[in-house]
Amino acid sequence: MGGFGSGRRPEKLSVNDCRQLDIGLLCDGGALGAFPRGQFIWQNELQPERLALLDYWLVRECWPDRESRLLLCCVYWPTADARPQDDEIELTRRRGVRTNALCPACSQAARKLYAPPGAIDFSCRVCQGLIYPPSTKLRFLPPLPAELVSLAAELTDAGQGLPAEDELSELGPQESRLACLHLHTSRLSLRQIAARVGISKSSVHRYLAAGTAGIDAFELASEQRRRLLTSYYAGLTPAEELRSIHRWIGRRGPHRHSATEHDTVQLILERANSENRESLRGIADRDRCYASLRERGQHRLALEVEAQAQRGK
Repeated sequence: MGGFGSGRRPEKLSVNDCRQLDIGLLCDGGALGAFPRGQFIWQNELQPERLALLDYWLVRECWPDRESRLLLCCVYWPTADARPQDDEIELTRRRGVRTNALCPACSQAARKLYAPPGAIDFSCRVCQGLIYPPSTKLRFLPPLPAELVSLAAELTDAGQGLPAEDELSELGPQESRLACLHLHTSRLSLRQIAARVGISKSSVHRYLAAGTAGIDAFELASEQRRRLLTSYYAGLTPAEELRSIHRWIGRRGPHRHSATEHDTVQLILERANSENRESLRGIADRDRCYASLRERGQHRLALEVEAQAQRGK
């Protein structure tokens, strides 16, 4: 029998499995004074319902009976239909020292705060029980040799492996370039190609002018792999899908894939003006601040959900 500490250890979440709130993006390089408000938008390429938003406001609290503090007031929606969560994160800023956040759970200074899947608030790595991944190189695996061989053939005649005509409006950026080159060989006009692929006529003109040199081979392989995985898993039961994923991970190696591997993050910054430079001088100002954040966040979520519905048609 094994000694103390032997055996399989429970698998922990890593920082790559979580949504991250990077204080450096909000405060470094003059961003604190130039862009006091903004929004983080998280979307998933394979699961459109995994839409999340964080609306924030960097303000100075100047209450009469308290010491002045720099606060990150934010409202977080873990999903589009979830109840928004208000949070108040204190920031420390001294001359010659980078701006840090005081973790809401332990009050320790941290440059990044994390929200694991299903969490409703952000805190530091230690409080969330997160680990760093063993090696970042394992997360960026090159395409398999067989994929590169078939991809070289596709770029040679710009027409092999193209999806069916009724799927042309759902192509990725690199697949759209390949489709334009393929349709151009059929002597279609720019207007006809734009209508079939679902892009503008000027984009078609740029793609044709760039030719095959404008296609990123690795990105094209990734887009095709995601398309194949999505279509394959659509016809499986949950148990069959789980077994298939385990077999696929076993073939690719012992490393674990990130839970946010297919997440994209967008940061929208709002330039400073007379309205968003206000200080909090009492409870009324604080309530008005969070009401403004919730109103603007709901508006942005509605726009994102509408955009997803339009892309899904």
